[in-house]
Amino acid sequence: MKSLIFVFLSFFALSSCAYAGENDWTKSEHNYNLKYKDFGVNIRQYHRDDYAHAEFKYKIKPAGQKVEVALRIAEDTGSSREYRPKLTHKLFKWNPLSTEDSKGPLSVSLGHRIEYRSYELASKDDYWRYRSISKLKYKLDKKYAIWAKAQPRWIFQKDGESNDLKIDDIKTNIGLDLKLDAIVTFSPYIELLLNGADENYAKKSMMFGTNLSFKF
Repeated sequence: MKSLIFVFLSFFALSSCAYAGENDWTKSEHNYNLKYKDFGVNIRQYHRDDYAHAEFKYKIKPAGQKVEVALRIAEDTGSSREYRPKLTHKLFKWNPLSTEDSKGPLSVSLGHRIEYRSYELASKDDYWRYRSISKLKYKLDKKYAIWAKAQPRWIFQKDGESNDLKIDDIKTNIGLDLKLDAIVTFSPYIELLLNGADENYAKKSMMFGTNLSFKF
């Protein structure tokens, strides 16, 4: 198992370095998550960047649907504060390799999110953003899992932007979950951000990130 994880990480690291450009690896993001039943808090900070945010989440189940209500408060030193209310709806989760006794190691999930980005500074335009969220996850065993997530995003009602159906950018993550114990999970990942359809999905940036989660 350790050999398989090492091969996966080595291949991914070498591929990322070969694909690197001038805007890659200039910063890294680090998340700290606390989950208790239906409540959650996310703190994000960056290395070599002044942006940081705190996000507060609550899960509800209207008519049996899985919906998360959240508010993000973000600050960029020397810039503005942002308030970002958002709704995330999980459409389904499918385990194609499940049996009568087990869910199986592979899961596929699909969801979507609508959010409103509101800034204190008049120089920044407020706008709506919608995204689709697709995730593929494969459990190697009880402690380890590899995963990939793709999030195409669309911007609406922003000055200078057309309200069309063209994708404005695509955020993609590939990572590894390491379950340290019953409560703590550590997840290193690499994030690739692509420009939208108008720029032929050219690579915008790439960076390293981590998630440290505590679930009670």
